[in-house]
Amino acid sequence: MLLAVLWTSGLIASAQSTPPYPTQYVLKSWSVADGAPTWAQVTQGYDRYLWFATDQYLGRFDGMRFTRFDVGTAAQAHSDFYSHVFADREGNIWVGTDNGLLRISQGKLSRYTTNDGLSDNTIWVVTQGMDGDLWIGTAKGLNRFHNGRFIVYTRSEQLPNDNIEAVCAAKDGAIWIVTHEGLRVFRDGQFRKVDNAPAGISSSGLFQLHQDRRGRLWFVVGGSLYLYDNGAFKLYGRDFGIPEHSIAAITSDHTGAIWIGAADSSLYRLDSDRAVRCSPEEGLSGDVQQIFEDRAGNIWITTSVGITRLSAARILTYSSEGGRGSHNIWSVTEDGSGDIWLAGGKDVTRLHQQAFTRYDAKDYLAPNVSVTVAYADTSGTVWMGTANGCTIARDSKDCNDSRMM
Repeated sequence: MLLAVLWTSGLIASAQSTPPYPTQYVLKSWSVADGAPTWAQVTQGYDRYLWFATDQYLGRFDGMRFTRFDVGTAAQAHSDFYSHVFADREGNIWVGTDNGLLRISQGKLSRYTTNDGLSDNTIWVVTQGMDGDLWIGTAKGLNRFHNGRFIVYTRSEQLPNDNIEAVCAAKDGAIWIVTHEGLRVFRDGQFRKVDNAPAGISSSGLFQLHQDRRGRLWFVVGGSLYLYDNGAFKLYGRDFGIPEHSIAAITSDHTGAIWIGAADSSLYRLDSDRAVRCSPEEGLSGDVQQIFEDRAGNIWITTSVGITRLSAARILTYSSEGGRGSHNIWSVTEDGSGDIWLAGGKDVTRLHQQAFTRYDAKDYLAPNVSVTVAYADTSGTVWMGTANGCTIARDSKDCNDSRMM
C-alpha cells in the first residue's frame, strides 16, 4: 500500500478562473480567536519568527502560537500604534511607532528618537539600501542611518514634502521616495524628480511601493496599481484581469509571480500580464492589508480579520520499501515538533526530516497486536492505541514510556 502525504495542513485551493494557477495551494487561516492580529504589517526575522506590527502592539508567530512582544511599560517606551516592521540583512528587527524607532537585536530592545538625531518620532516606513544603510520615512522628513548616526533630508534638500509616505530601496542602489506632493529618486547623492509620474502617485492614499525580482517597480496608490519599467509607467486594471480602484497590497514571490490583494477580499496572481483570481469563496476573508513571502516560499496575507497562509501543495508518496514498516496505514498524526507518526500493522513509524524510524515490540509496543490509531496531544505525547491497550511516547523521542490503559 502506498502512502500519499499532503505536506501541509488546510484545504487545497486553486483558482477556478481560466487560466488556472500553475500550482495548487493550501490555505490556512488564523483569526482573532486564535490570537492572530488584524490589519498587520509583517516580516520574518533570522530566528524564522514572523513579526507583526499592528495599531496596538508588536507580536510574533512561531508557527503555532501568536505572542505579544514586551516593549516595556515605562512612559518613555509607550507607543499608541506600531506602523511598520522590517528585518534587515544583519538580523535586526526594526519597528516604526509614534514614539520613535525600535530595534530588536538578539532579543534586546533599543529605541531611537529625536534625541538621537531622528527628524521626527512618528515613523511610517523603514527599508535598507544596497549599501547597508537604513532609510526611515517619518512625518517630518527622510532619515538615513549611516555609521550609527542619522542624516536628515527635508523639503530644503529638494524633497517635495516632509511627510514621507513610502520608501523603496532598489537593486541598482537608488532610493525611491513618495510624498504627498510628489515622487523623487535619490541616486548618486542627489534627489531627482520623476517628471512622467502619473498624477495619482503624487496624491494621498499611497499604500505600498514594491520592486519585483526583475527590477520593476510597482506602486499601489489610491486603490490603483501602476508599473514602472524602462522609464515608463503603466496602469494595471481591467485589461489585465484586476480591479482598478480597490488594490491594497502587492508582493512578488521567488518564482517571479506578482501577488495582488484587493479590498474586496480577493487575491490575484499575475503571470504573463494576466491575473488569476482567488475569490473569498476559496478561503480568503477580510480586506487585505499586506502580502509577504517567507523564506520557505509561503505567502502570508494579513487582513482585517486575521492572517492567512498560502502554501504550495506538495504530494510526496512513500512505500514500505522506502523505509516505512507496515503496508497498511490506519492512522496519521503530527506532533508539536512537526514529525509525522504513522500507525498500522504491528509497528509505528515516525517521519522526521524525511527519515523514517520504525518502532515495534522491542520498543515497548504490545507484541502481536496491530496499532490502529495514533494521536499527538498538545503536551508532546503521542498516544498509540491497540486492541489490548495504549502505548505512549513522551516528547516524541521514542516509545520508551509504555502504559496499558
